[in-house]
Amino acid sequence: MRQHALQTIAAGIVIVLAYDVIAATISKRFGFAYRNFAIGSMAIYFALGMIVARRAPLEWWALGGAAAGLADATLGWLISAKIGPGRLEKRATPRTAATIVLFTIILATALALGGGTVQRLLR
Repeated sequence: MRQHALQTIAAGIVIVLAYDVIAATISKRFGFAYRNFAIGSMAIYFALGMIVARRAPLEWWALGGAAAGLADATLGWLISAKIGPGRLEKRATPRTAATIVLFTIILATALALGGGTVQRLLR
């Protein structure tokens, strides 16, 4: 159970970071608003919760969402900024950056818990 949850969480992190690369590249290449790709990240958090919930208890769903959100708000933000569309118009203060990271972690955790709940209800 624990091994499956850890592998699933690691895969979820890789998927959300790959999604950041794809979204940033598409946004830069075709001029789409990068913020519109946020829905895809949210779907990944939700799906991650559903998959982890198949074999693991609630705290693992939350851990998966939090880990994916942290990766997305830090490494994903860095990746998208390097590609181009993730750059802020003005430099973020440490407080602003911390707020964005914390918000993303909370949102990802909530969505993963929602996905896990749906999975359990569908059993």
